[in-house]
Amino acid sequence: MYTRCPSCRAEICFQPPANAANLPDGYKHRIKCPSCGVTIGVKLPNRDAIAQVQPTFTPANPNAYASEPIYNAGTAAAVPADDKQAKREARTLAKTQKKSGRSRNAMIFIFAALLVVCSVLGYFFVQGDLDVAQMLGLARFDGISQLETMAQDTAPFAAIFELSVADGMITVLPTIFFLGALLTAALALIGFVCKKYSRLLNLILALGMLAVSACILFSPFLSPSVTEVGSEALADYFVGIIENQSYLVFVPVAIGVLHTLFALIFLKSMKKKQA
Repeated sequence: MYTRCPSCRAEICFQPPANAANLPDGYKHRIKCPSCGVTIGVKLPNRDAIAQVQPTFTPANPNAYASEPIYNAGTAAAVPADDKQAKREARTLAKTQKKSGRSRNAMIFIFAALLVVCSVLGYFFVQGDLDVAQMLGLARFDGISQLETMAQDTAPFAAIFELSVADGMITVLPTIFFLGALLTAALALIGFVCKKYSRLLNLILALGMLAVSACILFSPFLSPSVTEVGSEALADYFVGIIENQSYLVFVPVAIGVLHTLFALIFLKSMKKKQA
């Protein structure tokens, strides 16, 4: 049988399945174009037409133009007539055509590791081990010092939560940031080893890390005690950040934006490219 590829317009010669006469009417046989590699579906004729003797071709006109090359798609395997079995085999084929997701997990792990590094650098600056003035901005993301304080005594944090839950949440944002970055990195590493990529979970984690980073950046304006938040106050706030050389506070937010963009891009289904 012959057909034409809708992608490259090449003429393809293929053999119908061995049990084509037993397949339901309107069945579409899937073949791969040997020229461009695109998989196409060819609607087979009805059973009576397949069972009949096909007419032979008339001799070619020797004075005509040279015909287009005809590609042989090979002999097709028998297609199961059972619809359930055909669906099972189609699902199995779809699974084999999916990518492992390791490259995506590696990218997510890199973003999470960068966020962890931001928190670690802030911790070293707070402890005095890193005497660099520009690291002042990353000190806001130091969740390690808070975890050490909580391990010794949780009373100060409990007192803040008793006075105001909102103020308590703002206070522990660096801890949430650090633990969230560790969780994201751990899940990406597990997915890399298991060759699985959870699109929805990684998107939720990316949005969560971006939200926490933005909340830490604007934490001076999130407290319920702050009544006026205008454009002038925001302008003075950003000017103060630049003057104090604490502009690295924007780095985790920028990483969170890139992390979220890649998580959105990775929502696309993973399928192997046909050769």
